[in-house]
Amino acid sequence: MSDEQEKKGAKTAHCVVCGRSLPIRQMHEIHELRPALQAMIAEQVGDIDDQSLICERDER
Repeated sequence: MSDEQEKKGAKTAHCVVCGRSLPIRQMHEIHELRPALQAMIAEQVGDIDDQSLICERDER
């Protein structure tokens, strides 16, 4: 979760892959994924950073 989301007490976050706003508990930071999967997402989505979030559904 980004510092901005933490400060606001956000309970939802934006998935960089599907664009949906989902509960934080259904999200994972990009850096938690395997490097090959990170690279694939970066290639398809574009500009991401280590704190970008992806939902569990798109993680598969």
